Amino acid sequence: MWRLHENNKENRSLIKSMLFRLSDLIEDLETLEIGENFNKSAFAYELVLITQHIDKLVLKKYQKHPKHITVAIV
Repeated sequence: MWRLHENNKENRSLIKSMLFRLSDLIEDLETLEIGENFNKSAFAYELVLITQHIDKLVLKKYQKHPKHITVAIV
């Protein structure tokens, strides 16, 4: 989940495209879904990433994958 420093349409779109590309770059990724906030609560996040993996071992591999880390720290 991300709270964006600059929460605007262009920034959200850029980050979403970076996240969607992960499905092409990381072969063990079963599914990838991105949710965009429509709730204006102060506790809400602007974007959320939901991924599906075949098991916990593959999830751990994904979490350490360099392409995932590059996008996660944006």
